[in-house]
Amino acid sequence: MFDHSEEPKGLIVDETGRSHMLELGRWGRFMAIASFIMMGLMVLIGLFAMISMVAWSEGFGLGGSFAGPSVFVMYLLMAGINFYPTYALYKYTSLIKRATMLEDQYMFNEAFRYLKNAFKYLGVLLIIIICLYALIFIVAGISASVFKSM
Repeated sequence: MFDHSEEPKGLIVDETGRSHMLELGRWGRFMAIASFIMMGLMVLIGLFAMISMVAWSEGFGLGGSFAGPSVFVMYLLMAGINFYPTYALYKYTSLIKRATMLEDQYMFNEAFRYLKNAFKYLGVLLIIIICLYALIFIVAGISASVFKSM
């Protein structure tokens, strides 16, 4: 269906597959837009937390507090980490819808390239998080054994 040559080369997407891809595109678009909104809220909440923590610490004569800017940077970092997979999901949904409607092989391939990149990014992020947890457990175990022997 998406192959414009005379002979199919192996994969043919029938109406059921097209229907599933369009539905996947709709749900993916909903999830991407909701994620963009959540990232915007994270940045706004972080900014509000920073301003209120700095104002609170100055109100009690504590001088400038690093807690407020630290919270803002953390929220900004979390939003930044989530931006690329959300962007890739959004691009996938836009391209898969057009590719399915126009039966365009190039757009179809590009859509799945974006989806692949989103999953690859999330997979690498998961590996990094698992390694950090392992490192934390190792350091905690070593610290516990060192302090126990004291």
